[in-house]
Amino acid sequence: MDSITLDTVTRHSVFLISIAALVSGYLIPRLTRWWQDNQKDVEVHAKLASDTMTAVVRIIVATQIAERGMGTQSELDTAYKQWEIDRAVLEGQLRVYFPNHKFADEWVQLSETVTDIYILKGVFDLDKRGIQLSKLKTAFSLTDAEVSALLQLQKRNRSVDDFHAYFQAWWKLRESALVRVSQFIRSVLPERTTMHINR
Repeated sequence: MDSITLDTVTRHSVFLISIAALVSGYLIPRLTRWWQDNQKDVEVHAKLASDTMTAVVRIIVATQIAERGMGTQSELDTAYKQWEIDRAVLEGQLRVYFPNHKFADEWVQLSETVTDIYILKGVFDLDKRGIQLSKLKTAFSLTDAEVSALLQLQKRNRSVDDFHAYFQAWWKLRESALVRVSQFIRSVLPERTTMHINR
């Protein structure tokens, strides 16, 4: 009876040792590698999301400061150069990370609408400004009243009402651009990444 019990225990121990060896030698390294790769993937995507929003906010705020008559032309030019670099780099990253999707093309279109907000700051001719505003009206669903408020720059200096109407319309452009970028980021990145960003 004792020998049978010992044999049973021995065989059972060998089985457990074999399972432990399998788990520690094969499954644990594979699970660890998967977790590390997954974590790295989340971190890469989180950085991409952060870089995208930062790039847009940087050029929007620089344009906003210029619209308010603060800052210098040199500072605005520097912000624009940085924006062109940022948007090109982000396009390249999207093409590398998502080769089977149209995210890079969507980013190009979106970043062009953001650039159109910057361009509006430097368009003073009434006809050309009207053309630029027609593009922004379509992209950001501006009303006719908002387009009218943004059309003639000199009107914003005539009265308090004109000033408020101008900057309320401009603020809608700003907020609409940020919302569009947020929606883009959420459509591109996996849910686990946005959860990681919002912690």
